[in-house]
Amino acid sequence: MYTEHVIEKVYWRMGEVAQMLQEQPSAIRFWMRAFGVVVKRGRGTDRFFTRENIETLKEIRRLVRVERYTIEGAVRRLNAGKPSPIIANGFSHLLTTETTQI
Repeated sequence: MYTEHVIEKVYWRMGEVAQMLQEQPSAIRFWMRAFGVVVKRGRGTDRFFTRENIETLKEIRRLVRVERYTIEGAVRRLNAGKPSPIIANGFSHLLTTETTQI
């Protein structure tokens, strides 16, 4: 008897991920930079997302869009309980606890 096997994808493209998350690609690119999400790059500007990347982006979306965390708060929340913090390029200044007095 013939049974149909469903082959699960290993990589998804930016457009597919944006559609899954119901977000603009620009928001996803921003989150990738801010949270240090590293994806596989193809020829040119193609980005290929794994299931793990997508799960991370879903969690970021939940924190930022649903729970209304700031980027700084979402980074701290994702880092809670992890040995190495996510500090994105150019966003590490958001994690400083020092206040400047005027």
